[in-house]
Amino acid sequence: MVFAVSCLVLLAAAETSRRVDLLLVLAIDASGSTVDGDFETQIAGHAAALQDARVLDAIRSGPHRRIGMLATVWSDDAVQWRCLPWTVVATAVDAAHAADAIVRSCRYIGGSTAIGGAIRDAVNQLHWTTLEADRRVIDLSANEPSNDGIIEPYRAGALARDIVINGLVLEPPQPDAEAVERFGALMRHFREEVIGGPGSFALTATREAYVEALVRKLVREIRSAREGV
Repeated sequence: MVFAVSCLVLLAAAETSRRVDLLLVLAIDASGSTVDGDFETQIAGHAAALQDARVLDAIRSGPHRRIGMLATVWSDDAVQWRCLPWTVVATAVDAAHAADAIVRSCRYIGGSTAIGGAIRDAVNQLHWTTLEADRRVIDLSANEPSNDGIIEPYRAGALARDIVINGLVLEPPQPDAEAVERFGALMRHFREEVIGGPGSFALTATREAYVEALVRKLVREIRSAREGV
Protein backbone atom coordinates (compact mmCIF):
# COMPACT_ATOMS: atom_id res chain seq x y z
CA MET A 1 0.00 0.00 0.00
CA VAL A 2 2.80 2.39 0.92
CA PHE A 3 4.58 1.51 -2.33
CA ALA A 4 1.42 2.23 -4.35
CA VAL A 5 0.94 5.59 -2.64
CA SER A 6 4.58 6.47 -3.24
CA CYS A 7 4.21 5.65 -6.93
CA LEU A 8 1.15 7.87 -7.18
CA VAL A 9 3.03 10.72 -5.50
CA LEU A 10 5.95 10.32 -7.91
CA LEU A 11 3.61 10.23 -10.91
CA ALA A 12 1.85 13.37 -9.70
CA ALA A 13 5.20 15.12 -9.21
CA ALA A 14 6.35 14.10 -12.70
CA GLU A 15 3.09 15.37 -14.17
CA THR A 16 3.50 18.69 -12.35
CA SER A 17 7.11 19.05 -13.51
CA ARG A 18 5.99 18.81 -17.15
CA ARG A 19 3.41 21.59 -16.84
CA VAL A 20 4.29 25.12 -17.97
CA ASP A 21 2.17 28.17 -18.71
CA LEU A 22 3.19 28.44 -22.36
CA LEU A 23 5.05 26.48 -25.02
CA LEU A 24 6.84 29.00 -27.22
CA VAL A 25 8.81 28.37 -30.41
CA LEU A 26 11.10 31.22 -31.45
CA ALA A 27 11.51 30.81 -35.23
CA ILE A 28 14.26 33.19 -36.41
CA ASP A 29 14.82 34.09 -40.07
CA ALA A 30 18.35 33.14 -41.18
CA SER A 31 17.75 33.38 -44.94
CA GLY A 32 19.86 35.31 -47.45
CA SER A 33 17.90 38.54 -46.98
CA THR A 34 19.21 38.84 -43.41
CA VAL A 35 22.88 38.91 -44.42
CA ASP A 36 23.35 42.69 -44.04
CA GLY A 37 22.80 42.92 -40.31
CA ASP A 38 19.23 41.74 -39.84
CA PHE A 39 20.32 38.28 -38.67
CA GLU A 40 22.62 39.73 -36.01
CA THR A 41 19.84 42.12 -34.97
CA GLN A 42 17.48 39.21 -34.41
CA ILE A 43 19.96 37.08 -32.47
CA ALA A 44 21.18 39.87 -30.21
CA GLY A 45 17.62 41.08 -29.79
CA HIS A 46 16.30 37.68 -28.71
CA ALA A 47 19.16 37.23 -26.24
CA ALA A 48 18.57 40.64 -24.69
CA ALA A 49 14.77 40.45 -24.63
CA LEU A 50 14.72 37.07 -22.89
CA GLN A 51 16.65 38.58 -19.98
CA ASP A 52 14.57 41.75 -19.72
CA ALA A 53 12.95 42.24 -16.30
CA ARG A 54 9.51 42.74 -17.90
CA VAL A 55 9.69 39.35 -19.62
CA LEU A 56 10.82 37.64 -16.41
CA ASP A 57 8.01 39.33 -14.47
CA ALA A 58 5.50 38.09 -17.04
CA ILE A 59 6.85 34.54 -16.74
CA ARG A 60 6.60 34.64 -12.94
CA SER A 61 3.03 35.98 -13.07
CA GLY A 62 1.58 32.70 -14.38
CA PRO A 63 0.15 29.89 -12.23
CA HIS A 64 3.14 27.62 -12.96
CA ARG A 65 5.60 30.55 -12.97
CA ARG A 66 7.51 29.10 -15.95
CA ILE A 67 7.31 28.62 -19.70
CA GLY A 68 8.80 26.14 -22.15
CA MET A 69 10.87 27.60 -24.96
CA LEU A 70 12.63 26.34 -28.09
CA ALA A 71 14.51 28.37 -30.73
CA THR A 72 15.21 27.55 -34.37
CA VAL A 73 16.75 29.34 -37.33
CA TRP A 74 15.30 28.71 -40.78
CA SER A 75 15.65 29.57 -44.44
CA ASP A 76 14.81 27.22 -47.37
CA ASP A 77 11.75 24.98 -47.20
CA ALA A 78 13.74 22.01 -45.90
CA VAL A 79 16.30 23.95 -43.84
CA GLN A 80 15.56 24.49 -40.16
CA TRP A 81 18.13 24.26 -37.38
CA ARG A 82 17.28 23.88 -33.70
CA CYS A 83 19.70 26.05 -31.73
CA LEU A 84 17.93 25.99 -28.36
CA PRO A 85 16.29 22.66 -27.43
CA TRP A 86 13.16 22.65 -25.29
CA THR A 87 14.10 24.56 -22.15
CA VAL A 88 12.08 25.51 -19.08
CA VAL A 89 12.54 29.19 -18.25
CA ALA A 90 11.50 30.17 -14.73
CA THR A 91 14.34 32.31 -13.39
CA ALA A 92 16.85 34.91 -14.50
CA VAL A 93 19.50 32.17 -14.55
CA ASP A 94 17.33 30.06 -16.89
CA ALA A 95 16.83 33.06 -19.17
CA ALA A 96 20.56 33.79 -19.22
CA HIS A 97 21.35 30.20 -20.18
CA ALA A 98 18.75 30.31 -22.96
CA ALA A 99 20.11 33.61 -24.25
CA ASP A 100 23.65 32.27 -24.22
CA ALA A 101 22.60 29.17 -26.20
CA ILE A 102 20.90 31.33 -28.82
CA VAL A 103 23.98 33.54 -29.24
CA ARG A 104 26.37 30.57 -29.39
CA SER A 105 24.31 28.13 -31.48
CA CYS A 106 22.07 30.11 -33.84
CA ARG A 107 23.92 30.64 -37.12
CA TYR A 108 23.22 32.47 -40.36
CA ILE A 109 22.21 30.02 -43.10
CA GLY A 110 21.47 31.97 -46.30
CA GLY A 111 19.18 30.86 -49.10
CA SER A 112 15.47 31.39 -49.67
CA THR A 113 12.71 32.43 -47.27
CA ALA A 114 10.30 29.55 -46.57
CA ILE A 115 7.85 30.67 -43.91
CA GLY A 116 5.71 27.58 -44.50
CA GLY A 117 8.66 25.32 -43.77
CA ALA A 118 9.38 27.24 -40.57
CA ILE A 119 5.78 26.80 -39.43
CA ARG A 120 5.79 23.10 -40.33
CA ASP A 121 8.96 22.51 -38.34
CA ALA A 122 7.67 24.50 -35.35
CA VAL A 123 4.47 22.43 -35.27
CA ASN A 124 6.55 19.25 -35.28
CA GLN A 125 8.68 20.55 -32.41
CA LEU A 126 5.55 21.36 -30.41
CA HIS A 127 4.17 17.90 -31.08
CA TRP A 128 7.22 16.02 -29.81
CA THR A 129 8.00 17.91 -26.61
CA THR A 130 7.29 16.19 -23.27
CA LEU A 131 6.36 19.56 -21.75
CA GLU A 132 2.66 20.38 -21.49
CA ALA A 133 0.78 23.67 -21.64
CA ASP A 134 -2.71 24.89 -22.43
CA ARG A 135 -1.36 27.44 -24.89
CA ARG A 136 1.18 26.99 -27.69
CA VAL A 137 2.65 29.82 -29.77
CA ILE A 138 4.94 30.07 -32.78
CA ASP A 139 6.83 33.37 -32.63
CA LEU A 140 8.10 33.97 -36.17
CA SER A 141 10.51 36.78 -37.07
CA ALA A 142 11.40 37.72 -40.65
CA ASN A 143 12.30 40.63 -42.92
CA GLU A 144 10.73 39.59 -46.24
CA PRO A 145 7.78 37.57 -47.57
CA SER A 146 7.95 33.87 -48.19
CA ASN A 147 9.49 33.00 -51.58
CA ASP A 148 10.02 29.25 -51.27
CA GLY A 149 7.47 26.50 -50.75
CA ILE A 150 3.89 26.97 -49.54
CA ILE A 151 2.37 28.33 -46.34
CA GLU A 152 -1.36 27.65 -46.16
CA PRO A 153 -1.49 23.88 -45.48
CA TYR A 154 1.03 24.21 -42.64
CA ARG A 155 -0.60 27.34 -41.26
CA ALA A 156 -4.01 25.65 -41.39
CA GLY A 157 -2.56 22.58 -39.68
CA ALA A 158 -1.16 24.72 -36.88
CA LEU A 159 -4.45 26.55 -36.36
CA ALA A 160 -6.36 23.25 -36.36
CA ARG A 161 -4.16 22.18 -33.43
CA ASP A 162 -4.96 25.42 -31.55
CA ILE A 163 -1.43 26.74 -32.10
CA VAL A 164 -1.19 30.53 -32.37
CA ILE A 165 1.18 32.09 -34.92
CA ASN A 166 2.50 35.61 -34.25
CA GLY A 167 4.95 37.68 -36.28
CA LEU A 168 7.71 40.22 -35.74
CA VAL A 169 8.70 41.94 -38.97
CA LEU A 170 11.90 43.96 -39.41
CA GLU A 171 11.46 47.31 -41.09
CA PRO A 172 13.84 48.25 -43.95
CA PRO A 173 16.91 50.23 -42.78
CA GLN A 174 16.48 52.88 -45.51
CA PRO A 175 12.75 53.64 -45.88
CA ASP A 176 12.64 55.24 -49.32
CA ALA A 177 9.36 55.21 -51.26
CA GLU A 178 10.01 51.84 -52.88
CA ALA A 179 11.05 50.26 -49.57
CA VAL A 180 7.95 51.63 -47.85
CA GLU A 181 5.73 50.12 -50.53
CA ARG A 182 7.46 46.73 -50.23
CA PHE A 183 7.17 46.85 -46.48
CA GLY A 184 3.46 47.56 -46.69
CA ALA A 185 3.04 44.50 -48.92
CA LEU A 186 5.11 42.45 -46.46
CA MET A 187 2.87 43.42 -43.54
CA ARG A 188 -0.26 42.53 -45.53
CA HIS A 189 1.36 39.19 -46.33
CA PHE A 190 1.95 38.53 -42.62
CA ARG A 191 -1.46 39.66 -41.46
CA GLU A 192 -3.42 37.86 -44.17
CA GLU A 193 -1.32 34.74 -44.84
CA VAL A 194 1.02 34.06 -41.92
CA ILE A 195 -0.32 34.91 -38.47
CA GLY A 196 -3.41 33.21 -37.08
CA GLY A 197 -5.21 31.90 -34.03
CA PRO A 198 -6.97 33.60 -31.11
CA GLY A 199 -5.32 36.90 -30.22
CA SER A 200 -2.67 36.57 -32.94
CA PHE A 201 -0.79 39.69 -33.97
CA ALA A 202 2.14 41.00 -36.02
CA LEU A 203 4.45 43.76 -34.78
CA THR A 204 7.06 45.76 -36.67
CA ALA A 205 10.50 46.78 -35.46
CA THR A 206 13.46 48.80 -36.63
CA ARG A 207 16.97 47.51 -35.98
CA GLU A 208 17.43 50.19 -33.33
CA ALA A 209 14.19 49.31 -31.49
CA TYR A 210 14.18 45.57 -32.07
CA VAL A 211 14.74 44.58 -28.44
CA GLU A 212 11.94 46.85 -27.20
CA ALA A 213 9.51 45.48 -29.80
CA LEU A 214 10.43 41.89 -28.97
CA VAL A 215 10.03 42.52 -25.23
CA ARG A 216 6.53 43.89 -25.83
CA LYS A 217 5.76 40.88 -28.02
CA LEU A 218 6.98 38.32 -25.50
CA VAL A 219 5.18 39.98 -22.59
CA ARG A 220 1.96 40.06 -24.57
CA GLU A 221 2.30 36.37 -25.53
CA ILE A 222 3.19 35.21 -22.02
CA ARG A 223 0.46 37.20 -20.29
CA SER A 224 -2.07 36.05 -22.89
CA ALA A 225 -1.27 32.50 -21.83
CA ARG A 226 -2.16 33.40 -18.24
CA GLU A 227 -5.30 35.31 -19.20
CA GLY A 228 -6.53 32.72 -21.70
CA VAL A 229 -6.50 35.13 -24.62
